[in-house]
Amino acid sequence: MNHRLYDKLSNSNPQLMREIKGRFKPAQIGLSISGSLLIQGLVLLSFLTKLPISTSNNRNPYCYPSVMYSREDRWVYDRSLDCLKDSSGNLLIGWPLWWEHICQTLSAIAIIALVIGGLFLLIENIAKEQKEGTLNFIRLSPQSGYKIIVGKLLGVPLLVYVGIAVMIPLHGFSAIQGGYFLRDLISFYGVISLSLLTIYLLGALYAIKGGQQALVFGVALGGLFCSSYLSTLQTLFPPGKFAKPTSEAIWWGLSLGMKPIYCQAFVIVSLLVLNSYLFKVIERSYQKPYATLLTKKQSYQLGLIANLYVLGFWLSGLSPTQSFVSPRFVINLLTVYSIFLLPVFLTLALSLSPNRQSLQDWARYRQTLTSEPGQPRSSLRADLIWGDKSPSVVALGIHMLMSIMTLAVAIALWKTEDIIWDSSGKLLAILGLCIVGGWLWIYSIVIQWLFLSKLSKQRWVLPVVLGVIIGLPPLVLLVLGHGSGESFPYWLMLGFGPSPFLAVNSDLLPIAVSTLLGQTLIIVMSLRLLTKQLKRAGQSELKQLIDRPAIAANRSTSASR
Repeated sequence: MNHRLYDKLSNSNPQLMREIKGRFKPAQIGLSISGSLLIQGLVLLSFLTKLPISTSNNRNPYCYPSVMYSREDRWVYDRSLDCLKDSSGNLLIGWPLWWEHICQTLSAIAIIALVIGGLFLLIENIAKEQKEGTLNFIRLSPQSGYKIIVGKLLGVPLLVYVGIAVMIPLHGFSAIQGGYFLRDLISFYGVISLSLLTIYLLGALYAIKGGQQALVFGVALGGLFCSSYLSTLQTLFPPGKFAKPTSEAIWWGLSLGMKPIYCQAFVIVSLLVLNSYLFKVIERSYQKPYATLLTKKQSYQLGLIANLYVLGFWLSGLSPTQSFVSPRFVINLLTVYSIFLLPVFLTLALSLSPNRQSLQDWARYRQTLTSEPGQPRSSLRADLIWGDKSPSVVALGIHMLMSIMTLAVAIALWKTEDIIWDSSGKLLAILGLCIVGGWLWIYSIVIQWLFLSKLSKQRWVLPVVLGVIIGLPPLVLLVLGHGSGESFPYWLMLGFGPSPFLAVNSDLLPIAVSTLLGQTLIIVMSLRLLTKQLKRAGQSELKQLIDRPAIAANRSTSASR
């Protein structure tokens, strides 16, 4: 039976069996299990020492829950009261809270071990195979890229999985004893698994694209993820007796805060969508190392989904008509969101911009089509929108329009009697969004030009350009004498656009119009220069191909003479 199961797994995913055979050794498995049991024992022992003792001062957070009282929207402990006792004089202990804290501690330990430990092992393994060339050898095998990735994700952190699996019985028991239901426990494991898959896919993508700093990347990304994620779990999975419904976090009319199950389902579905696209990205990077991370079609799909997510929150949960959101807060939040679009679009530009060789091949292809009159011409517009080897400026312009239109629709549909959000204020806010889009498109053109130039082969050029894009606006303002805090609106105007901040600073309207006209001129000139450079690259490559036979013929003629 075991032999049949082994053959079945080997045939379905040979890469997974290869990873399991290299790690499934008795000594390593025994060490992983022993370490897990030791950690669980230490956790139980530490919490046993925190229980109240009848011979000591009986003011303890684990006394019977009657010493708890409600303050505003949360429960707190009154530690000035002595522990209650039964008729026999024995202390009454709030065991559900004690088990709940054990469950939370085990959850934190498991998440940190899975994220940092598993991420380090995964990156180190892929980087090592990249360096030794075995990953290129695996690419030649008939296995699909999907199976290779799944084999790596499941097989490389196998010892970490074994250690965490040994924790599940105590973790599940402590969760049930702490007041959680089985449904909450299943949802918890689902959220953790999908979140872990997201982190692992990002780590694998980093390694496949040439990253080798496994320890630095694993600790940095894992630490950042754990520090923010552990607090998020408290919101997703609150204990039943402390849960309080709220009307906030509304998405397309659905109040995600009314019940934890709504928020959990939202997170699970969102992670499923995100991981499906990450799988496509990493599979494409594995099979085509020199291609763009995303096809333009995939980027449009992902951009449409992301904007629908954002629009659902803007229209439903952040309307100024809501009592818990002030108009000024919405303006500041939209301004921050506009600034947040900068790193998003820089990442998108890096993911969609073809390298120099691909652009030269595309330019030569277009030159060939235009030079042969008898051949049907391919649509340049369709090629720029959908072609993976064509420049990314049109595709990034489409993404820019989608993002700006999402916020513009949200602003236009808001209904409020506040003077800030009258018709003129909305027009000023939308004008600010257009300036945001102008800067984003200019930066995208710069990134694409950089990929076309010969400087793209230098590793230091890209970080320098990105640093200039982010740090140049404050530097220019400092040189011009606007170094004080009062120059914040000018910094927004010059660097990222004023966004809705312009709605409450109508005196900046002349500067905004001048900025928009200047952006239009820069975009037109940049596109013309990029078009000429592409034509020059295509002509030079085509001329080399045409001249090679002539040069070879001249050489043979000279040799025969």
